[in-house]
Amino acid sequence: MSLLPPVAIRGSSLSGLAAALSLSSLPSPPPVTLYSSPPSPPPDPHIGVGVWSTALSLLPPPLRADLSGRGAFLSAAGYRAVDGRWLHRTSLPPGRLLFLPQGELLERFEAALPPSVSRRPAAEYEGGEHGVTVGAEGACSPTRALLHPSCPGPQPGGYHVFRGNSPHPAGEAFQTWGRGGRKRFAVVPMSAEASTWFATVDSGLLPPSPSFDRRSFLLSHFSSFHPPVPSLISSSPPPLLSPSLSHPPSPPPSHPSLCLVGDAHRLLDPVLAMGFTLAIEDAYSLATHYPDLPAYHRARAGRRRNAAAASALVGALAQPSVAGVGEARDALLGVVPGVVKGAVFDWVMEASLRG
Repeated sequence: MSLLPPVAIRGSSLSGLAAALSLSSLPSPPPVTLYSSPPSPPPDPHIGVGVWSTALSLLPPPLRADLSGRGAFLSAAGYRAVDGRWLHRTSLPPGRLLFLPQGELLERFEAALPPSVSRRPAAEYEGGEHGVTVGAEGACSPTRALLHPSCPGPQPGGYHVFRGNSPHPAGEAFQTWGRGGRKRFAVVPMSAEASTWFATVDSGLLPPSPSFDRRSFLLSHFSSFHPPVPSLISSSPPPLLSPSLSHPPSPPPSHPSLCLVGDAHRLLDPVLAMGFTLAIEDAYSLATHYPDLPAYHRARAGRRRNAAAASALVGALAQPSVAGVGEARDALLGVVPGVVKGAVFDWVMEASLRG
């Protein structure tokens, strides 16, 4: 019988599943109950998501091998101007960044949970019956509100994110940096016959009606982007749409029985493949420090801070809201020697993964 306090995990997205898996894998695991409710809106299981090796390396070898066989590791990527010029290209070490369908990622984590993990509806959660509560509810986390009662909830980031899948191959992964309107487009080949993509647009440019034709809207704003951007958009089913949100700065939690994982902990730029990575890292760091929750939050503070700084830097460079800034950026990057750009871009990537 475990001497560790029982755990209630609120939320069954990837962060909740990863927390349940990591805690139930301890040598003498605590009783774990996963409180779940259907996500709203439900995620598209076919959308591709990225997981960096810093998270993959923490997983049990059978699960890591299973996930690796269901996706593709990115070997190269780059940043482009609206006219198609490459601003910078880079190669990734083997096994560094895995992309796979979101539905398969969640499905395999579900399948990896041991029978000892209890499942209950979210409405049945009562804090008093558990020693520890893990907030894994996402951006609008009730557990976060309990930990930071004086902090406001998630704030609009000023732009919206469209996510789509195209049956057309992209050839190679790239991210195209816009020249105003907070526009950015990124695509990753999921196979020889399909690609997953993301596009950002200033929230002020969206039509007032929530039922607008998203594909036509994107085509009107990205028609001047280089090929194959317009064809990827036009060949896709209607894309998903969500606002970019951010959490105001808050001190590291010191509560002895409440903690946060994943997006409940801190929100980041959704186009950097960091969300699922940080959720898995959080879960395994929690298991390492459990039941010392303040120590867990202190241990994750540096990693979260570095990822947030890299996210803010790339966002500022990639999707300016003011006309002229993007042109000046492209002109500057056009004259900077490739070896210098490579060193800077690689440093930002490594810094974002450090903690």
